[in-house]
Amino acid sequence: VPADAVSGIYFAKLVREDATAGSSHVYFVVRDDEGGSDLLFQTADTTWQAYNQYGGNSLYTGSPAGRAYEVSYNRPFTTRGPTPEDSPFNAEYPMVRWLERNGYDVSYFTGVDGDRYGSEILEHEAYLSVGHDEYWSAGQRANVTAARDAGVDLAFLSGNESFWKTRWEDSIDGAATSHRTLVSYKETHAGAKIDPTSTWTGTWRDERPFNPEGPQPENGLTGTIFMVNSGTSEIEVGAAEGRLRLWRNTNLDSLAPGQSATLGENTLGYEWDEDLDNGSRPPGLIRLSTAVRPGVEVLQDNGSTYAPGTATHHLTLYRAQSGALVFGAGTIQWSWGLDASHDRGASTPDQRMQQATVNLLADMGAQPDGLQPGLTAATASTDTSAPSSVLTSPSPGADVQAGQETTISGTAADAGGGEVGGVEVSVDGGSSWHPAEGRGNWTYSWTPQATGPATIRT
Repeated sequence: VPADAVSGIYFAKLVREDATAGSSHVYFVVRDDEGGSDLLFQTADTTWQAYNQYGGNSLYTGSPAGRAYEVSYNRPFTTRGPTPEDSPFNAEYPMVRWLERNGYDVSYFTGVDGDRYGSEILEHEAYLSVGHDEYWSAGQRANVTAARDAGVDLAFLSGNESFWKTRWEDSIDGAATSHRTLVSYKETHAGAKIDPTSTWTGTWRDERPFNPEGPQPENGLTGTIFMVNSGTSEIEVGAAEGRLRLWRNTNLDSLAPGQSATLGENTLGYEWDEDLDNGSRPPGLIRLSTAVRPGVEVLQDNGSTYAPGTATHHLTLYRAQSGALVFGAGTIQWSWGLDASHDRGASTPDQRMQQATVNLLADMGAQPDGLQPGLTAATASTDTSAPSSVLTSPSPGADVQAGQETTISGTAADAGGGEVGGVEVSVDGGSSWHPAEGRGNWTYSWTPQATGPATIRT
């Protein structure tokens, strides 16, 4: 690779010229370690390799337990093989095309780099996780979290993100190159600690006692958490949500009460997340859309069992204590609403989703160098005043029954010209917060578990 090669995702096509014939792609990523582009696009290469069945083994197929525990980065790819939904041509390729078409200042690095060169993230305005970014090591998660806590904005334009915990080993060839073997024993499936090292390699959220590291649900960082294994449809925006800042210049603010708008086809899928109040939900997180979908395949446990059910999808946004914005698309195929060039069927770009992405990146400090026709340049918000929320019920000093559901209610308003994005309630004096239903007028259902005084805050 030439020293002056432009940072990007490269596809080299290797063609056999002997009697066997055949061809295959080699994917490789060129970083720009000296640059400081506005955006840093992290590929989902760990997922590419987890599903890559070259040689008969993947983290889903083969030996020793119907799946491999370790897979090598030294293998060729089975290009457009049995799992095309997990290759860069599904959801990453259209995102790259759209960013480059609109002239964004973007450079690229890998999930491997997120583990070994995490400090590189600090050189950028925003970090992008795109597509099916399912496999994360402890080092990668720690580095992305540190970047957020240092003020770098994070855009998870991905779904099923950071679901399985991994670790790295050297290559098994004579070179013993570091970070060439991806390891995940998927101990959640085993129901036991079977990785011979002390490192847990099950799902991040697994709360059972044989996980020596304890549960660390992924929504503590990304804002959303994987729940739907199958059930593709569309993102949906309601009237109140359409007035929120993400949707400026999209006309979604003109929706009448009770109306909703359906966005780009198949953009909610093929796997997607929910916003759960599970004890790890980031404080201040708001919901930017709502799509209730029955008849989808919903996760029932720590990561192994699925059954038909109803799930609710939300796009989410929160601001960390550092000031960093964190956006969670909670869907693998957000990019299908931006560009039509991708594997696995056709889609039509949705100008509202394109504009929302322009708006989001502007709020994260990134501006394009030439927007495509029909889109409007956006600027970052200057509104730094929080809305106010008032508790109206129960009244101070009121008695409520332990073990009996009580409705807490109130009102909220914004005096700075913005819209109330969400309301949270605390029933323990501010130690933990929970999402209320509604915005201007809101409610929260609470069942006290013990007798004694309780301090309610909103």
